[in-house]
Amino acid sequence: MSRSQKSKPYKFPLPQLGERVRPVLSPSTSLRVNSVEGVRGVINMDLSNKVVFITGITGTLGQAIAESCVDAGAKVYGTFFSRVKEAGDLQKQGMGVFQVDHRKPEEVQQKSEQILKQLGRIDVLINNAGMTLDRMSYKMEPSEWNEVMSVNLTAPFLWTKAALKMMMKQRSGKIVMVASRVGIKGAIGAANYAASKAALIGLVKSIAKEMGRYEILANVVCPGLMKSRMTEILPEVCWENAIRESALGKHGDTNETAKFITYLISDEARSVTGQVFQWDSRV
Repeated sequence: MSRSQKSKPYKFPLPQLGERVRPVLSPSTSLRVNSVEGVRGVINMDLSNKVVFITGITGTLGQAIAESCVDAGAKVYGTFFSRVKEAGDLQKQGMGVFQVDHRKPEEVQQKSEQILKQLGRIDVLINNAGMTLDRMSYKMEPSEWNEVMSVNLTAPFLWTKAALKMMMKQRSGKIVMVASRVGIKGAIGAANYAASKAALIGLVKSIAKEMGRYEILANVVCPGLMKSRMTEILPEVCWENAIRESALGKHGDTNETAKFITYLISDEARSVTGQVFQWDSRV
């Protein structure tokens, strides 16, 4: 973190590298364990004593995943970039937050190793941070291509690399990449974003093959088009097209997606890896 960043008048204390982090829950805080009642019983999405790390934790989906994991009993940590208020709110709920600029691979490589070493253990890594810089391919600048690739592909690779070193010693772990239908279908004016998300799928399938012997599972989730800070800039025609393509005639649901991811990282899902889940109704 730069000197200028350190001097910012944050209203809440950010954990410093080298400082051991322990989530603080008030005596009145109760942890609810998510469960899903099925025909033949109950699926308990219990994450008690699990350490879950979420990049982009202050985003709309990131917050939903974090809260779902806390409800399931997990100790939750994550990264943010510019949303200081949201990061403070999450910290008040007992989560650990770290400021990281995912556009800078050198910073990500250094901080990913330092932060995970500081935590001492990681059971689940959810690569959720992402960005867009949309432009038609023939007008796209190399800088726009590189910035999106840094955040959406290089940063997930570096966080995964750091996490795998710990997970291999533990001989257990789960990795989830939040990708997009655009990575499968492509999109006009979003070649950089589409390419980065498509590459995540290939990355996960490779990791699944490499890490299966260590009981490390890696999967991709492609959510439907959801209302979020990243998608609020989309023109109305994009939302209309999504509704038209949906067999249910509706958009994706953030909380439903978060709960699916919570199930996927729980011990209830122990025999699925290398898969791409399109949590979507567009067909």
